[in-house]
Formats: sequence, C-alpha cells, structure tokens
Amino acid sequence: MSIEAISSIAPNSSTQSILNQSNINKSNSKSFSNMLDNAIDEIKVDMEKADTSLNKAIVGDSEEYLDYLIQTEMNAMNLQLTLEMRNKVVDAYNEIMRMQL
Repeated sequence: MSIEAISSIAPNSSTQSILNQSNINKSNSKSFSNMLDNAIDEIKVDMEKADTSLNKAIVGDSEEYLDYLIQTEMNAMNLQLTLEMRNKVVDAYNEIMRMQL
C-alpha cells in the first residue's frame, strides 16, 4: 500500500462541482445585494422627483398637476413594495431561526 502526497491528488469531479457551486453562490449574493442597492437608489430618485413636482405644484410653476399625482402614486407604490420586501426578509430570517440543527 502506497501513500501519495496530498498535492499530487487531483480534485475529482464532485470536489470540483462543490467548488464551482460555492463560487456561484458568492457571485449570486453579490448580485442580490447590488440589486437591492439599485432598487433603493431608484426609490430615492423617485422620491426626489416627487418632492420637486410637489414644490412646483405649491409654488404654481407646474402646468401639469397630473405629474404631481403620478409621482405621488409612484412613491406610495414604492413604499408599499419596500415594506413587503422587508417583511419577506424578516419572515425568512424568522423561519431560519426556527430551524432545528
């Protein structure tokens, strides 16, 4: 019975697939966090647009009152979406915490 050095053993296909899967999971987690950051940035931009249209409506510079209403509704929908996303994340966290090891 001969014993080979560890460095001379090539990784088998199952080891290689596990390594590839861990790399995929790392890239997916980065893309998910980037997706959330981008969504939050878009919501901030929409809120700034709504503030601008509100200021124009108050001062009387806005000829389109409809623009203000549309921006206000978009903000309400964005807020509702953000709250639902938060609720889903909290539910997932609670579910993980209830798991028995």
